[in-house]
Amino acid sequence: MTDSTTNQVSEKPPPNVKITFRDDLDIESQPDVRRAVERSVATFAARMEEGVAYDRAAQAKRAKLEDALNAPLMKLIKEDPAASKTLEDLGSGQLIDIDSTMELSAEQPHTATNDGGTGLLRGPSTLPFYPLVNRTPPFDFTWTFFNGDPLQRLVLNPISGVVQLDARSGSLPSGASRFVEAYAGFGLVLPRFNHFMRALGLGVRVMTFRYKAAALGLGVNATTEGGTHLAAFEDGRMLNIVKDPNLWRARVSGFSETAQGGDDLIPVSAPVGIDFPMFPGHNYFLTVGAQVFADHHSVGGQAGAYSFIEGSVQQIFLGSPNSPF
Repeated sequence: MTDSTTNQVSEKPPPNVKITFRDDLDIESQPDVRRAVERSVATFAARMEEGVAYDRAAQAKRAKLEDALNAPLMKLIKEDPAASKTLEDLGSGQLIDIDSTMELSAEQPHTATNDGGTGLLRGPSTLPFYPLVNRTPPFDFTWTFFNGDPLQRLVLNPISGVVQLDARSGSLPSGASRFVEAYAGFGLVLPRFNHFMRALGLGVRVMTFRYKAAALGLGVNATTEGGTHLAAFEDGRMLNIVKDPNLWRARVSGFSETAQGGDDLIPVSAPVGIDFPMFPGHNYFLTVGAQVFADHHSVGGQAGAYSFIEGSVQQIFLGSPNSPF
């Protein structure tokens, strides 16, 4: 899904935003570029925070209605010693186990090779546009931000282009007490041109993911989801973003329900891309990244959600449908 936008610029990165520049980029001699990158990621974070606040408000309203419906039954359960003890037992222990089949190793990323069918862009003879920038790792900067509680694990390797996010909420090892939503990835500082140009950005990446959600008891639910995206910025303003369809989303509720799945080496590349205008005298950036979300709600019993994604960002590409020369 492509979303053109003219969001207001966020002037300063909030505490939950972290940006690291490549050492040989010499960013200290380019303070305008540094400020523009920081404002771009801050704008992105502010927009995603608004989205999660809206979604959570809707979820809270739904949970309030469900809790009201369950209240009479909960009253009966608490008045019955045997039923009350059973409900207490349901809330003990951990609901989700993360074993070796669910948890990937940060030291050995599950990523594809360049000839593994990922659709790397090879050259101008096969492209319907003029190539301007064709970059493989290392990219110019890494970035990350989160809402709610922090991730259980974050891997962001600028040399290999590997990003790994591990979000846990509720009844599982190291599960957070609240929701966890996190974004992370890589960025490319685009060259300046001395004339107007219609630009096209592409990001080639390979994704691997695992997820599990479980709910047991009364008034319980859990949600897990994850995906990937590509975005373009001008001087801290988000110009366009393409959100590839969620690689997964699952929500469980009710007395006893689970959802589990995953897949390996899912290629995400052309034809999914973003178009945006480039004007002289401005700073432009492309970002490619991944996101995860995990949340739970429990009144009587327990619930948990596990969301894991690993991406190998293999290429960031800038082109134009018309000759820039």
